[in-house]
Amino acid sequence: MDDEASNKVSLAAADMESAQYELDHARYDLRDQLLAALGRGVPLTDLARDTGMSANQVEAIIRLPD
Repeated sequence: MDDEASNKVSLAAADMESAQYELDHARYDLRDQLLAALGRGVPLTDLARDTGMSANQVEAIIRLPD
């Protein structure tokens, strides 16, 4: 592979890693907000509606490890 192609591959890999980091950060932020809302007594069904997720998807986010 020539240097230009190698650089493009490296940049694309770095972009993907950065996007994954941002997605993970957003997922954990959502988890924290969901847990806080549950702690304030907001029903899971309301959280599912507000996020546009199913109750099962919300539960999966809530169960993310620390």
